[in-house]
Amino acid sequence: MYHKNPFSQFSDEPIKPANDNRPITLDRVRNAYKISARVVHLYGDRYLPLFERLHKELEAMEKKEVLKKIALKVAEDSEKSS
Repeated sequence: MYHKNPFSQFSDEPIKPANDNRPITLDRVRNAYKISARVVHLYGDRYLPLFERLHKELEAMEKKEVLKKIALKVAEDSEKSS
């Protein structure tokens, strides 16, 4: 069953069931984060918990990416010195 999209200014598409098997990527979380910020701006504090959750998830994913880059750099440097 489809419902009218309450955020029709973002899309004319009806809301579809969540059966998306694509991986959760940093780009997808960033996009959701931006959308949730607009929702809070337009519809108020009621949606702030969603924004807060996405904010925490985005921070965690970005931190993980930074650590991964550091680990790869350390590994490359240790191979060169071996």
